[in-house]
Amino acid sequence: VKQEDVLAKNTEFLKDVEGAEGITKAMKMYLTDVEDANKEYIPKYVVIADHETKSIVLNVRGTYSLKDVITDVMAKEMTFLEGFAHSGMLNGARRIWREAGAKVISALNDLAGYSLVVTGHSLGGGVAILLTLDLLLGDISADLPAQTNIRCVSLAPPPVYRATHRLPEDVTQKIEIFIHNNDIVPRLSLGSVKKLCVSILEVDNLWLSWFDQRSILYDKDERSKGLLSKVTDSIAKAERKEFPNVLEHPGNIFFLQKKSGDTPGY
Repeated sequence: VKQEDVLAKNTEFLKDVEGAEGITKAMKMYLTDVEDANKEYIPKYVVIADHETKSIVLNVRGTYSLKDVITDVMAKEMTFLEGFAHSGMLNGARRIWREAGAKVISALNDLAGYSLVVTGHSLGGGVAILLTLDLLLGDISADLPAQTNIRCVSLAPPPVYRATHRLPEDVTQKIEIFIHNNDIVPRLSLGSVKKLCVSILEVDNLWLSWFDQRSILYDKDERSKGLLSKVTDSIAKAERKEFPNVLEHPGNIFFLQKKSGDTPGY
């Protein structure tokens, strides 16, 4: 499938959106990776006008390319607002706004009364959260038209922020984070990975034989219960240690969990 054909279909699909030419350019950025090694990497995104909900929507794509993976694993912290943020995703958020901010502001000025919705999945969800925080509390908040209503909808994002002070409730209420069951990504940071590694080492130091491990998994006798107790005690010992770089989710979290009787696969 040629990229031009995909682009044409997307443009046709969005024919009712204000500024079709602008949307074409946005979709092209969304579908194409930047090949210039000297150009800063920008996570892919699209800006559309949703007339039904009266919203300008900035949607950031999730992890897709090798460059996205590098952004994911660049989990070093950097100072941001009154706290610390995931450096790779914060840089991505700032680059997106540097490139798309003027278009978003222009759309909000042209469509008076429209709100701004920032959304994304996985990497895109983390970027969306940090960009929303910047729009609500950072210097770029002054760029938006007065009284612009901002909302963030983030799907399965990694933890991206740790505040040194409690965030205002009117800020956290505007950020909605959706996590499905035991998805690992929303629980993944340098701190959580280090905690997992230490827990594995603590259990490994028990020197359990293959027979012991099998007994813990399948047997129900007193011996297997005693072995399981040793494992849980070792994990508890690891959890009592302090781990740096444990980032958090700055918003309202909605857990989507299966219930008995739910349709398999959903």
